[in-house]
Amino acid sequence: MVFVKGMIPWNKGLKMWEDREHPRGTLGKKHSEEWKIKMSERMKGNEFRKGITPWNKGKKGLQKSWNEGKNISGMSGKKHTEETKRKITLNNKGKKRSFETIEKIKVARAKQVLPFKDSFIELKIQDFLTVLKIEFVTHKYMNIKNSYQCDIFIPSMNLIIEADGDFFHMNPNKFSPEDRTFKNGMTAKEKWKLDLDRTKQLLEKGYKVIRIWENEIKKMTIEDFKEKIIEVRKNGI
Repeated sequence: MVFVKGMIPWNKGLKMWEDREHPRGTLGKKHSEEWKIKMSERMKGNEFRKGITPWNKGKKGLQKSWNEGKNISGMSGKKHTEETKRKITLNNKGKKRSFETIEKIKVARAKQVLPFKDSFIELKIQDFLTVLKIEFVTHKYMNIKNSYQCDIFIPSMNLIIEADGDFFHMNPNKFSPEDRTFKNGMTAKEKWKLDLDRTKQLLEKGYKVIRIWENEIKKMTIEDFKEKIIEVRKNGI
């Protein structure tokens, strides 16, 4: 509508939302004390719903949804079989995952390279192998009881080289048996046992294993490393 000079505005003389029907017709309106008391009592006693049957009267537990009469959660009161209980477990975030899903995750993690960045002691060993023209692969998944990804694997010698960081593997010269790592709370004694168990399991599978501590790698020369390789080839250890 275009306003034409001389036309009288439709709201001329009307005060803010007063004297007319409007959803906000009570704006600025003053209520009497009697009306305020009456509304207060109604809200307390819920009188405005008197005579109306509650929607959930006579219903127990969760209310039925539109989905074919099933409970909203679909699980209320349901009893699981022992087989179902075996297949359902909780992950570290509290989410439920099936047994089949967990197995798929394990397979996926086996192919995932961890850690994403090699440590400097691993890189030093890799450099030695490159200079000596010995082919190797890193982070190979070892399918043993205590499965994990080894640091370096040399296929031609069936040899695994572990560059054990003094902190992560808790070097006995720096840690006592009851000291704990910041990452998982494992004691040094438990970590040593885990590394020893993995070494035994690898040897049982026919692999050769060399474990070298970080402090030894730091001062190691290529000739020192070459001697270790020669010893493995000679003694088959």
